[in-house]
Amino acid sequence: MRLAILTNILTPYRMRFYNELNTQLRLMNGELCVYVMTDELPLRPWTYEDLKESFTQLIPGKKILIRGMDFIYNPSITREIKRFLPDIVIIAGSWTYPTVWKLLCSKRNNNVRYFFWVESHERRAMKAKSSNKCVSVFKKYLYMKFDGYCLPGIYAEEAMDHFIGNHGQRLRLPNLVDDVSYQNAISKRKDAYELRLKYGIPVKKRVFFCPARLLKLKGLDLFLKSAGNVKGISNACFLLAGEGPMKKELQDIADKQNLDVHFMGYCNQDTVIEFYALSDFFFLPSLQDCNPLSAIEAAFAGLPLCVSIYTGNSPELIQPYKNGVVFDILDPEEVQDCIYFLLNASEEWVSNAGRESLAIARNSFSCMNETKKFLAQLQDG
Repeated sequence: MRLAILTNILTPYRMRFYNELNTQLRLMNGELCVYVMTDELPLRPWTYEDLKESFTQLIPGKKILIRGMDFIYNPSITREIKRFLPDIVIIAGSWTYPTVWKLLCSKRNNNVRYFFWVESHERRAMKAKSSNKCVSVFKKYLYMKFDGYCLPGIYAEEAMDHFIGNHGQRLRLPNLVDDVSYQNAISKRKDAYELRLKYGIPVKKRVFFCPARLLKLKGLDLFLKSAGNVKGISNACFLLAGEGPMKKELQDIADKQNLDVHFMGYCNQDTVIEFYALSDFFFLPSLQDCNPLSAIEAAFAGLPLCVSIYTGNSPELIQPYKNGVVFDILDPEEVQDCIYFLLNASEEWVSNAGRESLAIARNSFSCMNETKKFLAQLQDG
């Protein structure tokens, strides 16, 4: 099997999956090529050169930014794909790139199957902007050109059913992470006391950790405002790992609510693993989140999970009150109840919940196992 993947940019959190895919395809006498539209994008503190592998290829092209959206065009994409002679092409990321339009609308070999890797869903806290009718028609036109869709979970499948009915083959492709590395947080947890001292984190408080960009969509402002009204919140510490335009606003909220919030900035994988090790809970209060890898990382790190109902993989990752809690970020009382529950949960519950998170992650998100299953689905076609 010769597999081509087209993506807008290489990202650190995708490389474990790409490397596993490459390894397993080579064992099958197959080949992988990941075509990359651009070397860098705003708010992404890495470049193609930082992450490139033998199976990746950066395609010459142009990009422009319009109202915060990047539009990328790589005129040689059809020529590059034809040169590789793939059996299957998977398009990852957004349908809005002119490069994708060119590839889908060009004359193509009928023996090549095209799949769209779809993570988006319709569960969101805010009302979606009404689409221009012409845009919606063009989007559906493009979607119908695919032979199938790679979907991470229930929410994404719901969205596809609503948009295009039962058209095309549906393949399960959960987001996958460097599961072996994140499980190292479990063995590091015995050094949690020393790690908290290292990073200046209170040793006797319950630590809630969120690795996310500091953006409005992440719902951190609403979460912290709700947290300020929880009885006993002085026993909690909130650890934020990420950069973004909301840092000052979040700091102001923390000061006003008298919350213990630590801003750690952008952190590499090794540091994030140490934060998972020293923390008691993972939280992600997003207003809208397609399928966050951080929640999967935290599960492999053996943490109880605390996420909003608008995170795309919450149905697959959380059994409420068994390994975490799920809340509507727009309901302050619900958020407060969940924080209060975690703040007062027994050490036994925290330990058992962490083990359950790990069991769920190993069963449904193992990179090696899920890659094998995915390739088997492609072969069965």
